[in-house]
Amino acid sequence: MTVAIKWSEEADDLLGTMYDWEVADELSLSSVTVGKRRRELGIPAYQERRACIPWTPEMEMLLGTMSDEDVGIELDLPWYVVRYRRTVLGIPSWRGGGPSVDWSPAMDAVLGTMADQSAADQLGVSSKTVSLRRRSLGIPSWGWESGRKAWRAVNLDELAHFIEQLEEQDIS
Repeated sequence: MTVAIKWSEEADDLLGTMYDWEVADELSLSSVTVGKRRRELGIPAYQERRACIPWTPEMEMLLGTMSDEDVGIELDLPWYVVRYRRTVLGIPSWRGGGPSVDWSPAMDAVLGTMADQSAADQLGVSSKTVSLRRRSLGIPSWGWESGRKAWRAVNLDELAHFIEQLEEQDIS
């Protein structure tokens, strides 16, 4: 059953002034309904108008020296704007060319025992670095099949030991 929506002039005036999902949220409608109405009236979809960014040589020197996300943070720009400029200038993306990590056996032992981000925080490196090292060593990622089952088994063993201790103390 289709319900006819009576569009007010005020509601029609919102079309094309913001994203369809934003209009939909404001009017308590679906974005599909809003988009359909906007197209019926021949109103073009909203596109954020951004000021042209005056790239300076200093700004462009950062491109490719770190991730697009990090350059964006440094320059207060969205990562996709940074990526677009880097691509236009033909600058290759940064591929982790930062300082290399001297992996110790103790550091390798942490891999796959927890989420990559947690291991990265513990080891003081990026999660990407942890992920690449873990995969290069053939260590599966932490998850249901690896870390969680092992964690659960360890904790069940500890729980069984605790219960045995309680039984020995004859606490009733």
